[in-house]
Amino acid sequence: MNVFIVLYEDHEKKEVDVLDVYTNEERANRRVGYERDLIPEADPHDNCWYQEREVITEAGE
Repeated sequence: MNVFIVLYEDHEKKEVDVLDVYTNEERANRRVGYERDLIPEADPHDNCWYQEREVITEAGE
């Protein structure tokens, strides 16, 4: 199963936060657009993106 992890990098704090995890790429992409609209133009170094990852679970879990 693949998931899409929405990440936000605060350049000033030098931190990357996980904002949310989605199983639908379109929803992850919409969230990134929403978050990018909130980033002040005065701080162009902050960034938001998503990464796709495969979740592997053991049988029986």
